[in-house]
Amino acid sequence: MKRISGALVAVVAGAILLASCSTIPFAQRPQNAMRIIDLFNSGNIQALDSDSQIPFLFNGEIVELKEDVNVMWTNMIKSGLKIENPQVTSARAIGPESYKQFADSMQVRVFFQKYLPKGTAIVHVTFKGGSFDLLLDGAKKGFPVVIGIRTGTT
Repeated sequence: MKRISGALVAVVAGAILLASCSTIPFAQRPQNAMRIIDLFNSGNIQALDSDSQIPFLFNGEIVELKEDVNVMWTNMIKSGLKIENPQVTSARAIGPESYKQFADSMQVRVFFQKYLPKGTAIVHVTFKGGSFDLLLDGAKKGFPVVIGIRTGTT
């Protein structure tokens, strides 16, 4: 009887782990939210702009101009805010009532119905200074598309 080497077991276990990751939708993978946080902490406004969808949802308000999204990212970064010790505490696909997390209004409900593609996720992040929710969708040049943000969540 042949013995199975430890290296072979490690390779098989690694392959299983990688295969299981591919079943998690892109927007729900914690490392993808962390990529956006890294762009923010490094002050990369240009990349954040590029990875943001228009229209954009900010704290329940629909932002329709690219320039306004740029001002939002610029002001948040220039305020000195750093997202220290971030932790993704949940990441789940949106559902019929998810819009209420951003605002329980007809405007936001229509935004969710009209502008959020299938596979969009709400990712909840906690950090040293508080928490926030990101609305993320599939990849654009290897980064998730940021569709919205809600600050000051619990």
